[in-house]
Amino acid sequence: MSPAYRRWAEQVARDARPPADTFTLPTTPAELDAMGYADRVRVYTTDRALYDRLTGRTPA
Repeated sequence: MSPAYRRWAEQVARDARPPADTFTLPTTPAELDAMGYADRVRVYTTDRALYDRLTGRTPA
């Protein structure tokens, strides 16, 4: 097998794997503010009490 074909096959196999989930919950309000909208929604849906605490809101 040629080296070029081997590299191509390795790249195809690597691209077929889903990306690793590196999401971590924020611990400070600044970390939450630095997150994008999708990550802020993920924090909200994962841990509502943490989201409320970091945003300074009282739970409803």
